[in-house]
Amino acid sequence: MTYLLLYCVTLSLVAIRAFQQINILHGHVGLIIPTSYAFGAATVAEFYLLADGVLGNGSVVLMLVALGTGGWNGSLLALYLHRKIASSRKSRPQLASRL
Repeated sequence: MTYLLLYCVTLSLVAIRAFQQINILHGHVGLIIPTSYAFGAATVAEFYLLADGVLGNGSVVLMLVALGTGGWNGSLLALYLHRKIASSRKSRPQLASRL
């Protein structure tokens, strides 16, 4: 169960990181602040899981599989979600485009 949680948290963390990079690249100023708080929460959750459960008594191989799989799944999820969210926000003006 701990490895499944680690996978989910890593997927979320990488997705949030990638989503934030896309926000910055495309100037989506309104999404940067909430994404930063989500990034902080996911980082704390991943550190907690690594310190509390997996590193103390777990398999390093399973930990690497959970982290790696969560990583690439998170990157793909970020691309998909950002396209969906950005396309729904296109009709609203962006601050970066007015600078």
